[in-house]
Amino acid sequence: MSILSRAVDRLFASLRRALSRRASPMVLGINTFHGDPATCDLVDELGVKWVRIQTHWRAIEPVRGEYNWESEWWGGAGRLDTIIGNLHERGYKITFCVCEPPEWALMPRSRLPLPGEAARFCTELATRYNGKIQCYEVLAEEPVWSHEVYDHQAIKYVSILKDCYQAIKAVNPNNLVATCAMWGRYYTDTTYLKYLPDLYGAGAKRYFDIVNIHHYLGNATLEAPGNGLRSDLECLKRVMASNGDSKKPIWVTEFGYAVPNKNSDGIPVQNDGLCTEEQQAEYLTTTLDICRASGVVKNAFWYQLRNDDGMALVYTKFAPGDDRKRPAFYAYKDWVKKWRS
Repeated sequence: MSILSRAVDRLFASLRRALSRRASPMVLGINTFHGDPATCDLVDELGVKWVRIQTHWRAIEPVRGEYNWESEWWGGAGRLDTIIGNLHERGYKITFCVCEPPEWALMPRSRLPLPGEAARFCTELATRYNGKIQCYEVLAEEPVWSHEVYDHQAIKYVSILKDCYQAIKAVNPNNLVATCAMWGRYYTDTTYLKYLPDLYGAGAKRYFDIVNIHHYLGNATLEAPGNGLRSDLECLKRVMASNGDSKKPIWVTEFGYAVPNKNSDGIPVQNDGLCTEEQQAEYLTTTLDICRASGVVKNAFWYQLRNDDGMALVYTKFAPGDDRKRPAFYAYKDWVKKWRS
């Protein structure tokens, strides 16, 4: 092959990569429960643009109208003023998941909050962090784990979504609003593939900007027959298209694969793992490739960045010098670098 031919091949390869990036832009984020300088440094190293945080509403407002924005609810997690302040200072975009409503705010005999109470809390939240939080997720997985799925009572959630959407947009029309995280693929018989049509049927279309899903495999393989992410995304795309909603994106706000817990010496201490650390890195890359190829997933967030469990990209006991980056950390970093626009 001549030098000219090789040069032409390299040129066309470069053009194909550029067109591929342009055809299906996708950015990445990371889940974290902490916003200390060490955690922010790790986010910087990954190169992601978005950070997803969540905290318990019941921890912030245990009594109606009494707020503690620096409350801790899990090993130092929480402390919203500090975390959001630190992340905002570093220039990250934030998606915030409103979850775990307090008992006093719940509908009778339900895990779901009263729409008016949820909207009131969202107004307080969006006002306090206006310009610092760019996206709000209205509840986590509460709706899809409740009986409303099987009773086709999505209207209960849609009333919450509608009131919260209007409250959040009233504070700042540029705020994005995502649905609750639809999940349950392997435990509740294709929950989100049932729930999204019900949401549309109940009139939700006008009250969200983003379809929000979680993707965990249990001990299934990435492309198990009928259980693969690729086929799920195609189904979701068809549901959205049939409702005239194809222009909205899907965000995968949580995905991950667990490995056996190990202590700082690398010794397994808990048999909760589903794959090796090398497989975890491979599954991460494959999942991101599937999301990007779908053309509809515009953001994905690994769960989670830094903790003492089998899901974390960085295993730590939060002691100085204790961090150990797993292979999946470097795989995530490499994927971000490869497809960074």
